[in-house]
Amino acid sequence: MDVKADDIPGMCAEAETFEEAVWIACASKRRSGRMHTHQTKVSKDARREFAWRIIEAYGVTALPGTFSAFHDALWDLRPEGIGALTTYDVATRVGAWAKLEPVEIFLHTGARMGWEALMGVHARAYGKTSRVPPECWPVPLRQLSADMAEDFLCTYRDTLLKINRTPTGEPI
Repeated sequence: MDVKADDIPGMCAEAETFEEAVWIACASKRRSGRMHTHQTKVSKDARREFAWRIIEAYGVTALPGTFSAFHDALWDLRPEGIGALTTYDVATRVGAWAKLEPVEIFLHTGARMGWEALMGVHARAYGKTSRVPPECWPVPLRQLSADMAEDFLCTYRDTLLKINRTPTGEPI
């Protein structure tokens, strides 16, 4: 098993109920019992409050029909202390239970750094956007799911920064 891969979506997909999936997602504990590295600096109280807000909002209401709509709804529900990465992680984890998958690359800080490193000067065309649709991805990334492409950009951002470029920003 890849020790860096997020195994929590699989745990959420196995949950019996929506509420159980939300608690697993927000607790951010891996199968090993260790906290996922993405949430080590997020307080337990903020994660619990986030779970309560999600359950209160969707406990008896149907979830939005797309991952993007669900992510955006979670963004609006998040309490202080919950940022873009935790919102995305919780959306993908609960989304695994609800069978909602991202189709765009969501650009939280790490993925944005990877995107900008990969795209060079071309990344400027996307400005402050929070997501990039698949038709805008470089062809090799289109072989990946959106979640895998986001993970690639975030994980390899430092390596991507080492791409040699011409003065115009094109890769050498």
